[in-house]
Amino acid sequence: MLVATEPGYLWETSGAVTGLHDTVDQAIREVRPISIFPNIRPANNVFIGVRADIVLKSGHDAPAVAASLRDKLERRVNALGLGNAVLHSEVVHDFMDVAGVIDVQQLHLRRCPSRLATVTFGTTPIFQSEMIEAATGENIELKADEIAVFDVGSPFTDLRIGDR
Repeated sequence: MLVATEPGYLWETSGAVTGLHDTVDQAIREVRPISIFPNIRPANNVFIGVRADIVLKSGHDAPAVAASLRDKLERRVNALGLGNAVLHSEVVHDFMDVAGVIDVQQLHLRRCPSRLATVTFGTTPIFQSEMIEAATGENIELKADEIAVFDVGSPFTDLRIGDR
C-alpha cells in the first residue's frame, strides 16, 4: 500500500507522536481480510520547480504577478496524484491565465530526485538537493510510486519577470 504524504509528517512513531505508518496500519486493520498483511510504504515526494522568463504588460506589479504564478503552480502540482506527470503545456496555460502576463518564454520544468530513489545503509534516506532540469517543452514524467510536490518558497523556482 502506497501512502502519499505531505513533507514534514512523521512516518515512524516517535515518542508520543504517532507516525503515519502506524495511523494507516490501524485504520486498515479493521477492514482488511484476515491473514492479509499489507506492505505500507511512503510514496516518493518529488519536488518540482520551474525556470522561466515572464513578459508583463506595462504597469503591472512584478512581485504580485510572481506570487500569483507561484500560487497557480502550487495548485496545479499539488493536485496531481501518484504517478501523474507535470505537463509543460498546462503550466504555460496556467501562467498565461495570470492577469498582466503577455508571454512565457524559455519555460523549463525542474525536479529534484525523489528522496527514496537510492539505496542507503543508514536509518534515514539523505535528501538529494541536486536538480534535474527538463528542456523547453518537455514534461516531468513520474513513476507510479512518485508524487509531485511544489513548495512556494522552493529554491528550484526561478521566475525572471520583466516588461518587454
